[in-house]
Amino acid sequence: MGINYLILLSKQGKVRLSKWYMSIGEKEKQEIIRDITAIIPLRRARMCNVIEYKDSKIVYKRYASLFFITSINNEDNELITLELIQRYVEIMDKAYGNVCELDIVFNFQLAYYILDELVIDGNIQESSSSEILRKLKTCDDIEEADLLAGNSSKKAAARRSVATPIAIRALSTPVEPKQKANSIIDALPGNSILSKTGILATTAAASVYAVSSELYVVNDETLLLFTFLGFVGLIAKVIAPMYGEFAKDRTAFVTKLLNDARSGHVSAVKERIDQVSNLKDVVPTTKALFELSKETAALEAESFELKQKVGVASEAKSVLDSWVRFEAQVRQLEQEQLSATVISKVQSDLKDPKFQDKILSQAVADIEKLFAKEK
Repeated sequence: MGINYLILLSKQGKVRLSKWYMSIGEKEKQEIIRDITAIIPLRRARMCNVIEYKDSKIVYKRYASLFFITSINNEDNELITLELIQRYVEIMDKAYGNVCELDIVFNFQLAYYILDELVIDGNIQESSSSEILRKLKTCDDIEEADLLAGNSSKKAAARRSVATPIAIRALSTPVEPKQKANSIIDALPGNSILSKTGILATTAAASVYAVSSELYVVNDETLLLFTFLGFVGLIAKVIAPMYGEFAKDRTAFVTKLLNDARSGHVSAVKERIDQVSNLKDVVPTTKALFELSKETAALEAESFELKQKVGVASEAKSVLDSWVRFEAQVRQLEQEQLSATVISKVQSDLKDPKFQDKILSQAVADIEKLFAKEK
């Protein structure tokens, strides 16, 4: 048994998972997905789960909002394929825990892993659900161990970084004092040096007056507030550019994806328009073919009639020829019989003495007449 491909399709026609076990181009894959999307979601629940598609068979089954669709060869067993789909759903339900469509969308790696354990190169490799779940649990344990090892290594690196700040500072890129001062001045609010100096002086005088007048007491909460504000500022300075770059890349990716989808849609629409435009002459062509078919049928009828006439004539000729041959044979037989009768009659008469004497006397008389005529 060989599976050509397996596709998970939502009832809205969205492909949630696809696995191909035959070597075809991307255009052929898109054509197959487009045909399946146009056929499978529109079928009713009581219809057969097996349909013929080109030179293969499509076996599908619906679970909740997902269609599990497989393609097999014409000589393969459909019931085994349905059992394979049922086993795949049962294993995913146990692995995810009451699996749904969103689980496959946001954690599709697990669905692919289960499918790879179940089917390899279109053939069933492992049919035991307990064995596949055991392998899955083993992989989860190994992943957890790697995460714990990674966390311990990060903690050790943090301790080493705290223990050697001077070495790190020595290895860091040196910054000129003038450039550092300019960066601090640029970070202050204001549009000019005078406004920045005024704001800084006013802020310092207000802080000194508040502390000296005990309007505000510097305590642990103040230190915690300044620490928090400094941490927020650091995050805003370091993380904000990174997030901006990430957002820019993500926006560019989404834009590219939408542009590709739009171009694909436009090309598909143009291709469909070209296909439809090729059918604009189908009506006159059909009429011409119909007229040609009528003429062909009339000619075939005439040809059949002529063949029948020729056959009847040939049959009549053969009958007449046989009758003529028969009459010729009968006449020949009658002549032979008459000849034989005459000959036998003459021979019998020649044996009679009286007949001999009669012939002899007649012959003598004939001779005498001849002699008499000569005289």
